Amino acid sequence: MEVWIDHGIGAAHLAIALFNAFGWAFPRRRRAHLFSLALTGLGALATGGAGCPLTLWQRGYRESHGLPAPGGSFLGQLTGWPEAVVAPLGILVFLAALVMNLRTWRTPMSPARPA
Repeated sequence: MEVWIDHGIGAAHLAIALFNAFGWAFPRRRRAHLFSLALTGLGALATGGAGCPLTLWQRGYRESHGLPAPGGSFLGQLTGWPEAVVAPLGILVFLAALVMNLRTWRTPMSPARPA
Protein backbone atom coordinates (compact mmCIF):
# COMPACT_ATOMS: atom_id res chain seq x y z
CA MET A 1 0.00 0.00 0.00
CA GLU A 2 2.83 2.40 0.87
CA VAL A 3 4.28 2.02 -2.63
CA TRP A 4 0.96 3.04 -4.22
CA ILE A 5 0.73 6.09 -2.00
CA ASP A 6 4.32 6.97 -2.91
CA HIS A 7 3.47 6.64 -6.62
CA GLY A 8 0.40 8.84 -6.09
CA ILE A 9 2.55 11.48 -4.39
CA GLY A 10 5.01 11.22 -7.29
CA ALA A 11 2.23 11.66 -9.87
CA ALA A 12 0.82 14.68 -8.02
CA HIS A 13 4.34 16.10 -7.72
CA LEU A 14 4.88 15.72 -11.47
CA ALA A 15 1.52 17.36 -12.23
CA ILE A 16 2.33 20.32 -9.95
CA ALA A 17 5.81 20.68 -11.44
CA LEU A 18 4.41 20.69 -15.00
CA PHE A 19 1.71 23.18 -14.01
CA ASN A 20 4.33 25.42 -12.39
CA ALA A 21 6.42 25.29 -15.57
CA PHE A 22 3.67 25.72 -18.16
CA GLY A 23 0.54 26.99 -16.41
CA TRP A 24 1.15 30.54 -17.64
CA ALA A 25 0.25 29.41 -21.18
CA PHE A 26 -3.42 28.91 -20.26
CA PRO A 27 -5.12 32.30 -19.81
CA ARG A 28 -7.94 31.03 -17.61
CA ARG A 29 -5.47 29.33 -15.27
CA ARG A 30 -3.02 32.22 -14.77
CA ARG A 31 -4.33 33.20 -11.36
CA ALA A 32 -4.11 29.60 -10.13
CA HIS A 33 -0.65 29.35 -11.71
CA LEU A 34 0.55 32.46 -9.89
CA PHE A 35 -0.88 31.09 -6.63
CA SER A 36 0.88 27.75 -7.20
CA LEU A 37 4.18 29.51 -7.92
CA ALA A 38 3.76 31.62 -4.78
CA LEU A 39 3.13 28.54 -2.62
CA THR A 40 6.11 26.74 -4.13
CA GLY A 41 8.42 29.72 -3.74
CA LEU A 42 7.32 30.49 -0.20
CA GLY A 43 7.63 26.82 0.71
CA ALA A 44 11.17 26.69 -0.64
CA LEU A 45 12.06 29.82 1.34
CA ALA A 46 10.45 28.37 4.48
CA THR A 47 12.67 25.29 4.23
CA GLY A 48 15.73 27.51 4.12
CA GLY A 49 16.29 26.96 0.43
CA ALA A 50 16.51 23.18 0.93
CA GLY A 51 14.26 22.70 -2.10
CA CYS A 52 10.66 22.09 -2.93
CA PRO A 53 8.63 21.25 0.19
CA LEU A 54 6.85 18.46 -1.67
CA THR A 55 10.19 16.79 -2.44
CA LEU A 56 11.14 16.95 1.23
CA TRP A 57 7.73 15.64 2.28
CA GLN A 58 7.91 12.74 -0.19
CA ARG A 59 11.42 11.84 1.00
CA GLY A 60 10.21 11.89 4.61
CA TYR A 61 7.26 9.66 3.69
CA ARG A 62 9.57 7.18 1.98
CA GLU A 63 11.96 7.08 4.94
CA SER A 64 9.17 6.60 7.48
CA HIS A 65 7.68 3.70 5.50
CA GLY A 66 10.92 1.88 4.74
CA LEU A 67 10.97 2.74 1.04
CA PRO A 68 14.15 3.79 -0.77
CA ALA A 69 14.58 7.54 -0.32
CA PRO A 70 17.20 8.82 -2.73
CA GLY A 71 18.59 12.26 -2.01
CA GLY A 72 18.37 15.16 -4.40
CA SER A 73 15.53 16.86 -6.15
CA PHE A 74 12.50 15.34 -7.84
CA LEU A 75 13.78 16.40 -11.28
CA GLY A 76 17.16 14.88 -10.48
CA GLN A 77 15.48 11.61 -9.56
CA LEU A 78 13.45 11.58 -12.78
CA THR A 79 16.30 12.44 -15.12
CA GLY A 80 19.38 11.16 -13.30
CA TRP A 81 21.07 14.52 -13.87
CA PRO A 82 23.47 15.81 -11.22
CA GLU A 83 22.20 18.36 -8.71
CA ALA A 84 24.73 20.88 -10.04
CA VAL A 85 22.62 20.97 -13.22
CA VAL A 86 19.16 20.36 -11.79
CA ALA A 87 19.14 23.02 -9.05
CA PRO A 88 19.96 26.01 -11.31
CA LEU A 89 17.66 24.62 -14.01
CA GLY A 90 14.77 24.40 -11.55
CA ILE A 91 15.32 27.97 -10.39
CA LEU A 92 15.58 29.17 -13.99
CA VAL A 93 12.33 27.43 -15.01
CA PHE A 94 10.58 28.79 -11.90
CA LEU A 95 11.68 32.37 -12.64
CA ALA A 96 10.89 32.06 -16.37
CA ALA A 97 7.38 30.79 -15.55
CA LEU A 98 6.86 33.68 -13.13
CA VAL A 99 8.02 36.23 -15.70
CA MET A 100 5.84 34.70 -18.42
CA ASN A 101 2.81 34.73 -16.13
CA LEU A 102 3.29 38.37 -15.24
CA ARG A 103 4.05 39.41 -18.84
CA THR A 104 0.94 37.71 -20.19
CA TRP A 105 -1.37 38.77 -17.35
CA ARG A 106 -3.12 41.45 -19.43
CA THR A 107 -3.79 39.08 -22.32
CA PRO A 108 -7.55 38.55 -22.73
CA MET A 109 -8.85 35.48 -20.98
CA SER A 110 -10.96 34.47 -23.95
CA PRO A 111 -10.08 31.94 -26.65
CA ALA A 112 -7.75 33.07 -29.40
CA ARG A 113 -9.28 35.45 -31.88
CA PRO A 114 -9.60 34.27 -35.48
CA ALA A 115 -7.00 35.72 -37.81
